[in-house]
Amino acid sequence: MLKKLALALGIFISLIALAVVVFYVGWLRAPSQEAVCENMVAIQLKESTVGKELPAEVTQKMQTECIKNTKKGIFQSDLTYATQMKCLEAAPDMAALRECSKKKKR
Repeated sequence: MLKKLALALGIFISLIALAVVVFYVGWLRAPSQEAVCENMVAIQLKESTVGKELPAEVTQKMQTECIKNTKKGIFQSDLTYATQMKCLEAAPDMAALRECSKKKKR
């Protein structure tokens, strides 16, 4: 009887641990700032009239500034930050980027 109880408790604890890992990986882990900024800079260059003519140094500076600006705020929850970063990374165009920014302000 005691062995069955210990086994059931072990299975229960394992399931809770698995649920925590899945929650973290699926919802709380934000994409890297580099990946998000790479997408944002690519969209800006694609939709800009002078984007294809910009030197590499300028696009690198845009990337660096973007990384500085996408750091998680002190009072921002992990879930809010991860949701916004996923939205920015998946945005296909400038309109979608604006929608992601609007979601942040709500």
